[in-house]
Amino acid sequence: MFMHIEEDIMALKDEITDIRRHLHKYPELSFKEEHTAEFICQYLKTLGIYYENKIAGNGIIGFLKGSTGNRTYAFRADMDALPVKEQTGVEFASANEGVMHACGHDGHMAILLGLAKYLSKHKNFLKENVMLIFQPAEEQTGGALNLIRTGVFDRHKVDGIFGYHIYPDLPEGMIGLKKGPLMAMAVEVDVDIYGRSSHGAMPQKGRDAIVIASQFIQHVQTIISRTVDPLESAVITFGKIAGGTVRNVVADKVRLEGTIRALNREVFLNIKEELQGIAGGLALANSAKIDMDIRETYPPVLNDEKLYELVLKSIPGETVVEMDPVMLAEDFSFYNQVAPSLYMMLGARNEQKEYIYPLHHSRFNFDEGILLNGIQVYVNVLRNEGFL
Repeated sequence: MFMHIEEDIMALKDEITDIRRHLHKYPELSFKEEHTAEFICQYLKTLGIYYENKIAGNGIIGFLKGSTGNRTYAFRADMDALPVKEQTGVEFASANEGVMHACGHDGHMAILLGLAKYLSKHKNFLKENVMLIFQPAEEQTGGALNLIRTGVFDRHKVDGIFGYHIYPDLPEGMIGLKKGPLMAMAVEVDVDIYGRSSHGAMPQKGRDAIVIASQFIQHVQTIISRTVDPLESAVITFGKIAGGTVRNVVADKVRLEGTIRALNREVFLNIKEELQGIAGGLALANSAKIDMDIRETYPPVLNDEKLYELVLKSIPGETVVEMDPVMLAEDFSFYNQVAPSLYMMLGARNEQKEYIYPLHHSRFNFDEGILLNGIQVYVNVLRNEGFL
């Protein structure tokens, strides 16, 4: 559903569409967003917007100062693409073989540049400060955190940070909102199981790491169902297993790689303790060695209640969807360490247009009309808060 768009934003449609399609055609992987950064800097320069670039690599901060300047709201877009071979067949498909904007970051940047264009035209009405954050490397751990560690938010204090994710599970143009936990914390788990090799015809002389790995995986499946409160949300998935050398040799090593997702840190700590207990017990029972490396990568995305209420008032009721939490993870979560933050979902699903494919899919696409909804909501927020 497309909300009512004010005339000055509707006038940006063709330009924002062209921007999105240019960015889509020239995607760049995490930490390699040089062309993307150059394009953004040039656009901000033509608008007369002050910016700082090369922040945490290819990051850019645009800054518009209001006449009063007592408060600052920041709006964030991620810049990087994915190692995906595009199969959309559109005329603006990726010109960089094997790299694609399959997660909507081209749209996120286009929304922010559209907001920049709107504000540059209305700068005489701007009372408070607006920061535009173009963040590299969201798809790899480090983008947001690296940007924060540069001290940019020590130089520029902010009172709230907002962001979107284009989301194909919501109808086109709808805005998904939730106060509190919206997205899960993400944890990487590596498990190395060491047994003892022997001839496959004499397994009694070895310690079969593959059998131990199968026992481990089976035991792990009971953690969620038997140790986590059914009213809580958590996921454990081991998506990779590798071990053994040839068919007739008992494997002496197996490696498992997996992920844990949880909305509540206490739930994660319980899962971690259970994993360690299972590993220790199986190692003892099988006279084997099991090493485990558990790394927290992203905290959960926690939406600030006051910002939630502000945005809720800024969106026509028929275009709002109250979201359930999702177990995806996002490094937008780190911005909560800097200021109150709010992350929203911008619906992209349209079955008639075949905009049905999930994030990271080689045929993921969306109608650029939804980007105007994104700009309008940001403008409504600024207007309702007295920034405009």
